[in-house]
Amino acid sequence: MSIKKKKRKLNAVDKLKARIKEIQKSCKHDWKLIKKPELSESLVPGIFIGNKASPLETTFQKEISLKCNKCSRRLIAPITSICPCCFGSMYKGGLYTIENDGMSSREKYFGEPLAYHAVRLHHCSKCGFTIASDEWNQ
Repeated sequence: MSIKKKKRKLNAVDKLKARIKEIQKSCKHDWKLIKKPELSESLVPGIFIGNKASPLETTFQKEISLKCNKCSRRLIAPITSICPCCFGSMYKGGLYTIENDGMSSREKYFGEPLAYHAVRLHHCSKCGFTIASDEWNQ
């Protein structure tokens, strides 16, 4: 029979885990990449591909893995939310559809049209790194 954690007395490991959580919560993180993401440039120079849908596969999400040098916290985040260059915040730009871009934005960035999809650009607030991602447009 097991005793629930709330009802039992905390042992040394439980106390250590709680202390680690405290340290990580108050840490001013100094992130580093665990593994460098493999980025592909879109057909527009200087803009990289984030999420891409394909008729033959489901939408995939590129992620980056980070680790803090100070507290060892690990973080896995979508490449559309944290910049892989400077770890700044990415912000969403407008949704580029046929109506507001003058041509199929998906063809412009990815080289192929796909029904009911448009491109959204994500920009880094610090360094200006830009990612183009497919987005369902219905």
